[in-house]
Amino acid sequence: MKSLHSILSRIAPFIFFPFLIINEFISFKYSVPQPTGNSESSWFLISGGYYHSLEPITGKANYNELMKFRKQGAFDAFSRERYKEVQKVAAVMEQLNKN
Repeated sequence: MKSLHSILSRIAPFIFFPFLIINEFISFKYSVPQPTGNSESSWFLISGGYYHSLEPITGKANYNELMKFRKQGAFDAFSRERYKEVQKVAAVMEQLNKN
């Protein structure tokens, strides 16, 4: 199996993205061919790396809570629940702003 690096080095050998620091960003624009006839196109963008907060962390980690994320689908369920909570707050704020 070919590595991602070997594939990308053939496709786009000129692309290099350095590490970004606070308040830096990269913006992309893509030109893609229009689908012909009754077809559709799918494009997959691949990125790598890690993200971390630069805010100082205080307090102790709740390892029991963190261990729940080892179960398959746990992070997905957690994210969906938090999204629902944010949507509820947004709906309340929208109603408050209308009044």
